[in-house]
Amino acid sequence: MKRLLIAIIALSMLLVFGGTSLAGLNDGLVAYYPLNGDPYDASINGNDPTDISNISYINGVLGEAAYFSGDQAYLRFDERHDYPYRTVTFWIKVSSFDTPHKSRKALGTDGGDQYKQYGTFGAGTHNQDGVNTIRLAAGGADGTNAYEILNASLDQWYHAAMVLNGDNVHYYVDGIYKYSTYSTTVSSVSNQGYFKMGATRTLDQRRFFKGALDEVRIYNRALSECEIQELYSGRIDADQDGFTACEGDCNDNDSSIYPNAPELCDGIDNDCDDNVPSNEVDTDNDGYLACDDCNDENDAINKDAIEIPNNYVDENCDGDFGDCYPCDRWRNHGAYVRCVAHSIEEWCGLGVFTEVECDNLVNSAARSDIGKKGYIPPECE
Repeated sequence: MKRLLIAIIALSMLLVFGGTSLAGLNDGLVAYYPLNGDPYDASINGNDPTDISNISYINGVLGEAAYFSGDQAYLRFDERHDYPYRTVTFWIKVSSFDTPHKSRKALGTDGGDQYKQYGTFGAGTHNQDGVNTIRLAAGGADGTNAYEILNASLDQWYHAAMVLNGDNVHYYVDGIYKYSTYSTTVSSVSNQGYFKMGATRTLDQRRFFKGALDEVRIYNRALSECEIQELYSGRIDADQDGFTACEGDCNDNDSSIYPNAPELCDGIDNDCDDNVPSNEVDTDNDGYLACDDCNDENDAINKDAIEIPNNYVDENCDGDFGDCYPCDRWRNHGAYVRCVAHSIEEWCGLGVFTEVECDNLVNSAARSDIGKKGYIPPECE
């Protein structure tokens, strides 16, 4: 179910966002094993296991995880993933560090440098001199370019990322950069050293992994530190707007904010260019931004303002000057004054204006020449 859901989400996003920089953490993804109840590849590449042995499933970091009992439990794949640029990320939880020989192989390719032009990679567990260790190797089998998680705890999830970046390898644990060194390459390879989970190439009975794996990803490119942190945190395009934080999304909790997004009238930098448009300010402090206020220099004018009769101002920004607009054609002066008095009486009854303010408005209309024969207010010419 998890695999189907991931595929549906990926297809939906592709249809919606088309050719944008949506690729993100799907770019260069050659194999993805959620291990949520099945061992199959959830990427578009179909790198499914060719040999499945004694795998069970337990609660994982995301959904379920694959559990390897240490007794002939493994997954074998027909891919060698021999790339000059490569990233392998996964969650690992160890049930036993004890091993009768060398280390238990959690995942990876093996067999020595002759099997990989760009070096083997893998993760193993062992206990040496009382120190529980998870050993990571990103490229090469000579042991000098590995990184070890020392004093690792039993039954605790760790997120590991192993990055081969041309001539160098980099290691991250729980999203934090730990170590870099050189990589190993050789000039000739054989056809061995296939990828496995839970076992060595030769299925050495003494080296079967005992523990769980979850969310195994293999890329044919070097992921950035930011991308690795996204995989660790699980916040991969959290707002589903087609951009991750590593792709420049300056707020991955709001789907209206992403690189080159249309600017909305909200006082926020929607397009992530570090600038809020100049018309998205509230100069008169009336609660409305200039882009949504027909006069941002007057706090009495905004969309919630009261339309006052007997003036030439559109107080509520609706494009209508309200009742008793002086520029309308009036039958006579008395008709205009009665209109103002009637409108003011309604507002006064609601307590919008004081009695003094109401009287002043009516008296102002009475003293005006509006409606008198031949008179045209200067504001209306």
